Amino acid sequence: MSKRNALNLGLLAVVAVLGLIVWLQPGHKPPVAPPTLTALKPGDVHAIRIERQQRKTIELAKVDDQWRMKAPIDARANDWRVQSLLRVTQNHSLGANPVKGLDLAQYGLDKPAARLFLDKLEIDFGSTTPLGNRRYVRIGNTIHLIDDVAYYHLLGSYTGFVSYRLLPDPAKIERVALPGLTLVMRNGDWRPQPRPVHYSADALTRLVDAWRYASALSVEPYTPAKGKSADTGEIRIQLAQHPKPLVFRIVARKPDLILARPDLGIEYHLPKDQAKALLTLTGAPDGEKEAPAPSKP
Repeated sequence: MSKRNALNLGLLAVVAVLGLIVWLQPGHKPPVAPPTLTALKPGDVHAIRIERQQRKTIELAKVDDQWRMKAPIDARANDWRVQSLLRVTQNHSLGANPVKGLDLAQYGLDKPAARLFLDKLEIDFGSTTPLGNRRYVRIGNTIHLIDDVAYYHLLGSYTGFVSYRLLPDPAKIERVALPGLTLVMRNGDWRPQPRPVHYSADALTRLVDAWRYASALSVEPYTPAKGKSADTGEIRIQLAQHPKPLVFRIVARKPDLILARPDLGIEYHLPKDQAKALLTLTGAPDGEKEAPAPSKP
């Protein structure tokens, strides 16, 4: 070891010892973390209600340990979005004052822009401080100041809380009916109807798997008027133990693939390259042509 390296190691040891002495000196107390906003843990919450001014109320419920949206539509919830929102329970209260004697309008809490109900606990969201990106919230008779990390979850469209997965997970698919092509599971094998000139069993499996694991980039509200001028193709996915097929309408293929669920009033926005994976047979065996997209009836 060189003299320089030995000297550096020695200096580091001295600094470490001095730091330990300062830390352990009599009367020294480590800084105390601010209290959390609530005593709730995210995993303890079973019902969520979000009320916003001039926006639809959102209701979510935990069913068999899975979050579902109950209002304004009944759909699987975006678990990541729900968990991100629930972290507000563990936000630190950076300051707290009793409501009595305070002007609520000064804190934007006379008419809260949003109210969040976690089971029976109500959190009202007010205005922000001029500096520091912190927001006033009210719980019961106390106004708290917290880092503003949860508010944006409350103001967006309700579709932001809908799962991006097109099919439930896990999904046992029994039938895929596309425009001009239907795949049916029979005796453990996928059978195409009508039968293309060139295709492979792997291509059939890839098409079904593309649906099984399909996930959108975003979910947006859908209105029937928007779909009238678009492709009127329809897709029906029959799942095991589901009495009725899930019906998707092809709203657009470019610049993005947009598939709507008219029954739910939502549409899924997917990358345009997903159109080929979800709507056609691809990847024929070596030496054979790729199966052409079947013509529409």
